[in-house]
Amino acid sequence: GTTKLLKDNSYYSDDLDASFTAEPKVEKDLYDIKSGNKVTNVGKEGLFKRMDIPKNYIITAINGVAIESPAEFEEIFKKIDEENLRGTINVSVITENWRRERYSYRF
Repeated sequence: GTTKLLKDNSYYSDDLDASFTAEPKVEKDLYDIKSGNKVTNVGKEGLFKRMDIPKNYIITAINGVAIESPAEFEEIFKKIDEENLRGTINVSVITENWRRERYSYRF
């Protein structure tokens, strides 16, 4: 899978079939978060669709690890795939209503 920088400064992940943008500092300060990447599009296939993580949610961490850039999504999921890991992945998000939630996916 690949992560591509698109014209609007968003990143698209083939493996996740989703696009992301890094949250600007002003929004991180507003939400009181250190890291965050907004989901700008979720395709018909891929992990985010299976996890029901919708567009406009802000991903703050995966398994408790802060995600600094959209490219880090690719690295984490590629490692899971290559090492054929099994278990649960927890994705921490901020919803459109500013609620903090966690999505879990068992693989």
